[in-house]
Amino acid sequence: MTNLPAMARDLEVGRRWCGAVGILAAALLFAGLLPSESRAQASKHSGDTLVLQGGGGEVYIAGLPAGWTLGFQESNEIGHHLEWVPQGQPVKDWRDMIAFQLFPKLIDIEPDHFLVKMADHYAQSCDQVLATDIEGTPANGYPGAIRVLACTRNKVTELGEITLFRAVMGQEAFYVAQRAWRMAPFSAEAIPVTGEQLDDGRRLIEYGLACRSNNPNRPCPPGWDPVLSRLDANQPSVVYKANGG
Repeated sequence: MTNLPAMARDLEVGRRWCGAVGILAAALLFAGLLPSESRAQASKHSGDTLVLQGGGGEVYIAGLPAGWTLGFQESNEIGHHLEWVPQGQPVKDWRDMIAFQLFPKLIDIEPDHFLVKMADHYAQSCDQVLATDIEGTPANGYPGAIRVLACTRNKVTELGEITLFRAVMGQEAFYVAQRAWRMAPFSAEAIPVTGEQLDDGRRLIEYGLACRSNNPNRPCPPGWDPVLSRLDANQPSVVYKANGG
């Protein structure tokens, strides 16, 4: 997968620029109390629940499918990165990936510009890059955008890669969600991911919600404010395991 922290460093240089919460309660809040249009997807997101803390009460809450496990996480001066893979799939040799990133310093970059830069970054390591148009998708009042990028062959891994990105610009931080597939190299005329897979991936990453605790203009799901108030502000990400572990 493209190294987003490395890309964030490139952007920065170029521009000079939990507390314990009952897991059952958290899972029920997220699955059952999202806006009505999201509730239909709740059964598909009964795995881990992720909370990214942008700061100042701003968070990004995301649900994962059942059967996916957190395989990797990393924090550095640029941001925070977490990756999930299906249970039993090795994270170092993944074929399916769901990832989330939090970039506290990228607070003045528009989502569409970020996705343009992602395509530029792909071009450095791919034989050929295919890209959909960037689609603006505001999220709870925050600017957001979605795009699919395909790499016919990554020159490092020798594999093809297709990634669906969702970028959201908060007031305190920048959030990125990804659903990625890796496979044998392919040609531009034979993309090996179906429309149904892309639709499912889109629904997955659109299920995440950026919000601000106790702010009626950027409301969090009903019932979540007490949960968020117990979080350690120094902990950028909190993962509630589906099994309570």
